[in-house]
Amino acid sequence: TQHLLGRHEEALATALRALAHFHSLREPRPAMIGGWTVELAPALHMGGRPALAQQVLRQGGTALRRNGVDQAPNQFLIVAAAVEALRGQHRRSATLLGAARSAGGADKQVMAFRTPTSMGLYLHYVPLVRAALGAEDARRLRDEGRAMTIDVAFAHALEGIEAAQN
Repeated sequence: TQHLLGRHEEALATALRALAHFHSLREPRPAMIGGWTVELAPALHMGGRPALAQQVLRQGGTALRRNGVDQAPNQFLIVAAAVEALRGQHRRSATLLGAARSAGGADKQVMAFRTPTSMGLYLHYVPLVRAALGAEDARRLRDEGRAMTIDVAFAHALEGIEAAQN
């Protein structure tokens, strides 16, 4: 929430405390921790720790892909899309946002988002990405994302994470 309000220093401090707490928990860590951790990536990125944000995303890509938690893959895709937007990669962000809302049948679920944070990130970044790309490009890329399978969407997200590392 602090990240979405533009309180980047506070968001970074909170994210670092949360990471330390999550890492202190004994194994096996609950599947939920993967989702909580990945949602810290935008705050880490904007707080000046982009390499740590990418590491959290890479780990989240593994933790959330097949953990059995409903809409966990979609949660990861939304967070990855937010970080791509922060990196100025609006085309990849638009595609991932589209995939996040439909992959695995998410658009047919009673609950449209896995967590309030993922909903907040989605609602915050969609208009920013649309404004950066223009309505027509944003719509076309969203539709490309909606047509992706979860596996293709994850591969697309992970490509972006790896590109950011290089």
